[in-house]
Amino acid sequence: MANYNLDRIRNALNKQQAAPAGGKQQFVKNKYFKPGIGKYDLRFMPFLSDEGEPTQEVLYYEKLTADGKRIVAPQGFGLPDPIRDLFDEKRKEKNGWGVAKFLKAKKRYYAIVIDRKDEAAGPQLWEFSEEIRDALYNVLVSKDYEDEYVLDKDKGYDWELNVTQALDGAGKPRTFNNNVVKKYILTIRKRPSPLHKDQTIAAKWLEDMPKLSEMFKRMCKTPEELIDILENFVARLETEGEPKREEGTDHNAARVSSSTATATVEASEEDSDDVIESKLDGAFGGL
Repeated sequence: MANYNLDRIRNALNKQQAAPAGGKQQFVKNKYFKPGIGKYDLRFMPFLSDEGEPTQEVLYYEKLTADGKRIVAPQGFGLPDPIRDLFDEKRKEKNGWGVAKFLKAKKRYYAIVIDRKDEAAGPQLWEFSEEIRDALYNVLVSKDYEDEYVLDKDKGYDWELNVTQALDGAGKPRTFNNNVVKKYILTIRKRPSPLHKDQTIAAKWLEDMPKLSEMFKRMCKTPEELIDILENFVARLETEGEPKREEGTDHNAARVSSSTATATVEASEEDSDDVIESKLDGAFGGL
């Protein structure tokens, strides 16, 4: 029987289908899984969020700071969030969208995975879009797997991730802002297997799994810090104008299809590799 909350997962899928397309503390430095073009053998670690989901949703504010670092939105963890409050206020004003559009939090998702070709790296964080999360969830709630705990450390399943360059209707490779548009195909293996044959290694991996909810909560800034960020952002908006869109960003070029055992996602990279690297270093500095 599945240990994750299938009702919660189904609810998350239904919401997606119905919707239109701080204190500081030192943590162990996390490793990140950032797949390029190629094939990967993955194992999703038995992580569960506070809501019983195998991924952690994190809301971010972007482009509000002069250095472009993302800011974890406290609203995602039930904490006071003056940026969300201002967004709610401005979007109701007749001419408020000029500011409100920069204050809307954006969703990203995290899973903890083992790259079978790089097991020495141990548990790694994989950041991905809502489309990839939905592709994973569609398999978990399928009739073939809804009664199994696919993440089980002893009888769970590995997955194959195949990343290729997507093609357009004419069969030509797709790009967006000069970046490759990637097609992701997640296929669950037919047979279960242990997390690792060596129980000592498996136990070490389980011990090393980051506590994502705790980690992100501690990254949240205080209301006072967020108010300072807001004031500085509005001042820059008045003097410098709207911030430019970063090269390589694409929030729309994605589509998902799924069958019982295969989940396919075609989407551009959220950013170029260099931009992702700088954002990760900024967002997770000192972690």
